[in-house]
Amino acid sequence: MSIFTTDSYYTAIGIILFVHAVAIALLSLVVQPMLPERYRKYRLAGFLVFFTIGFATFLVGYIILIALYLLLRSRIQQTIVPYETIVTGDIMEEDFFFEGRRFGEGAFAELLQAEKANVEAKQKVFLGFADIKTPDTFAVIRENLSNPVDEIRLYVFGILYNAEKEFVERIHTIKKALPEETDKTRRAEMLRELAQTYYDLFYFNIVDDSIKPSVLNDAIRYAKQSIKENPRDPSTYVVLGKAYLKKGDYEEASRWFEQARSFKIEESKTIPYLAEIYFNRREFKKTKELLAQMDVETVLNNHLRNIVLLWKGT
Repeated sequence: MSIFTTDSYYTAIGIILFVHAVAIALLSLVVQPMLPERYRKYRLAGFLVFFTIGFATFLVGYIILIALYLLLRSRIQQTIVPYETIVTGDIMEEDFFFEGRRFGEGAFAELLQAEKANVEAKQKVFLGFADIKTPDTFAVIRENLSNPVDEIRLYVFGILYNAEKEFVERIHTIKKALPEETDKTRRAEMLRELAQTYYDLFYFNIVDDSIKPSVLNDAIRYAKQSIKENPRDPSTYVVLGKAYLKKGDYEEASRWFEQARSFKIEESKTIPYLAEIYFNRREFKKTKELLAQMDVETVLNNHLRNIVLLWKGT
């Protein structure tokens, strides 16, 4: 007759499973905090994963958890050194790997020289210039219309053609819709946009130098027509002021900028241009007085911000 009953058998199994669960739980609690930081924050999830694997695999689970514990314990703990304690000499003795330049051996201006990079690299430079869309970049693009390399010359011609086409199509669309517009306010907006587009053609160096004066005169003409339709729009006065400033007519430019200021327009749209006029006239006291009125916190352009700070003496 066996001394073990069915009840004692199940009790023994229950005790074994309970002890096994406690042991696995303790091992899981020890291993989980040693995980890498990005996983360590998921405490409950990490514990449940280790516990489930350990409990389900019995002896193999113990081996896995103990091996994982030893592996994680052997990791080298790196201490973050504050930058104040780093010695320059130590840095200079280190070997650093730098990935090669994408465009070759120099800055954009250097790459455009014939001996600096291949044609493909130059084309990428010009493509980047076209995306930047500033007067300086388009000036560089235009200069290369006489580039001795055929591929470069044709490439920059295509960039300028597409840019000019965009402006010309805008002008054509406005001029086509203008005669049918009867609302004076809307007509004034269309004329102002027309003036701005002509000004942008000049400003971005998209058109040839020979027709720049004509383009600037068109900007002035349409801006004045816009003012006749709606004399209460200060942005049109700004366009006129900028156009006359480009012509070098400081009297007319300052007159239109001052009229724009009378509408309480944003300072950044008028004061920098008026300051430029006074600076070119060598009236530095007036320049400083104007820039002193600007709130630096409202100046978004970093270049202009630095100029304002310089003249404000801060």
